[in-house]
Amino acid sequence: MIMPELEPVIDVRGLHVRFGEVEAVNGVDLAAYAGQASALLGRNGAGKSTTMRVLAGVVPPSAGLVHVTGLDIREHPLVIKQRTGYCPDVGGLVPRATPWEHLQLSARLRRMPEWEDRARDLLERFELGDVAHRVTSGFSHGMSRRLSVILAAFHQPQVLLLDEPFDGVDPIGVEATFEVIADARARVRPCSSRRTCASWPSRPAATSWCCAVAPRWRASRRARWRGGRRPCLPRAPRLTDSASTRQCARSPTWATCCASAPAPSAGAGRPSWPPG
Repeated sequence: MIMPELEPVIDVRGLHVRFGEVEAVNGVDLAAYAGQASALLGRNGAGKSTTMRVLAGVVPPSAGLVHVTGLDIREHPLVIKQRTGYCPDVGGLVPRATPWEHLQLSARLRRMPEWEDRARDLLERFELGDVAHRVTSGFSHGMSRRLSVILAAFHQPQVLLLDEPFDGVDPIGVEATFEVIADARARVRPCSSRRTCASWPSRPAATSWCCAVAPRWRASRRARWRGGRRPCLPRAPRLTDSASTRQCARSPTWATCCASAPAPSAGAGRPSWPPG
């Protein structure tokens, strides 16, 4: 159970991101706490990926406060990059490098002395072991997405940021990603700051595994979810038919929080897919 006095691992207040005259993110407030998985949910162009890039230290904020693991993103961008694992929505791979070479480079940059066993385990879990020495230029979109998730989780970061990790991924890759999220939550100990934050374009996958879902329907709307307590928002409609789906899509204030739900133990079995 989250205690209100705990400091959030991710603390965003009044975030604005502008690209010239275009305001991609307009006044986002967001707090995320250790030991949980949260989802940023919204339609295309709502600012989800831009917000994730700010949290990963890739894009600087134009205005507002952004703290990750207690550090200001403007003052400590390199340290925050060391503490986070980021799976971007597109790109991030070297076309002429193999998955094993990607992991080897990551291990050297992050000074991981014993990394081979974990690299093999992740490649086998995502069923990329047979192509570990094949260049990624010939990979399908789903295979590339799987490798991006592996690279984000490889060094067991304090904060795991996954931007649309299920885009074009088959059920095997989806279940392996769920296992990575479960492992990250299961590693949490007292006073730990491990946290998973992901973005999804649709509700069912997000609510099946995440402790909190913050809506981002348009860049001009503000996603205000502060993780210290359950938000007083209307219950989300069940997506049982097309009418309820349209009702959920029209509601910019919908969010859900199940902060008291315990994290599944590592290796406790794969979650069901698709989510109910």
